Amino acid sequence: FFVGAAAVSIFTAPLFDRLGRRFGFAVGSCIGIVGGCIGMGGIFASSTALVILSAFPTGMATGVGLHLRFAAMEVVREEVKPFAMTLVLSGGCIAAFLGPESQLATTGIFGENLEYFGLFMMIVIFNAVGAILVLFVKFPAEEDDSTE
Repeated sequence: FFVGAAAVSIFTAPLFDRLGRRFGFAVGSCIGIVGGCIGMGGIFASSTALVILSAFPTGMATGVGLHLRFAAMEVVREEVKPFAMTLVLSGGCIAAFLGPESQLATTGIFGENLEYFGLFMMIVIFNAVGAILVLFVKFPAEEDDSTE
């Protein structure tokens, strides 16, 4: 997980330069979807190796996603930045609660042999929602590019 997050840090800035932040963040979420799918496949196939492998792309998605907190400050007016920062930090607290709770809520719903399948399914869902939502955000540099 941490190796994936660290490795992607090398490529994040060039990714944003090439695709723009909106699509760069969407690509990061898609990498998270791949990680979740690999984990689901690993659970389904009872493959410890696949479950461990799934941590790398999931970490990469997290590494890209960590840039969202900084990007959020770029899309709000100066007078609402303190409130926006409060929302960003509150969102992190909510995520710290929802991640483990979603794992608890989905443990075993697919049967005893697929005990953690739901956890990886939630990784796919959270990343898919993130990818869709970020496509609606207009980042400042992208707005400037569209006027030229």
